[in-house]
Amino acid sequence: MFELIEHVWNKDLVLEEAYRVLEPHGVFIITTPNLVSWASRILLLLGKCPLHYGVSLKRSIGYRYGHISLYTLDLLKTHLSKVGFRILDIRGILMPWYFRNKLVLTASVLVAKVKPSLAADMLVVAESRHSISLGQ
Repeated sequence: MFELIEHVWNKDLVLEEAYRVLEPHGVFIITTPNLVSWASRILLLLGKCPLHYGVSLKRSIGYRYGHISLYTLDLLKTHLSKVGFRILDIRGILMPWYFRNKLVLTASVLVAKVKPSLAADMLVVAESRHSISLGQ
């Protein structure tokens, strides 16, 4: 599920359905923007809108991506765990279109590798833990 969950109103339904259709120990990979990335934190300190965040789906106020709500790494891990997933891996990632400034881009790549919780985007690999396969 790449760059989708932030566009969905009922995240519980989507994650529960993903869990349901996976075979036992099936792998689920999800990416989503990080509400509290290093760049967003700086923008907030400057009184600006954080990355990926907007207040209107109709008008350009903030960033206009159609995001309904955003996760922090801790919230994403908690949500996945409460659905039943076991977290296998966490990575900070960077979508190539975010930063045009080479210095900011370089800093973003380094931050993503060193501290995933501050990356512009997050990638989480999780495993379903149910013991009965579908159809049984």
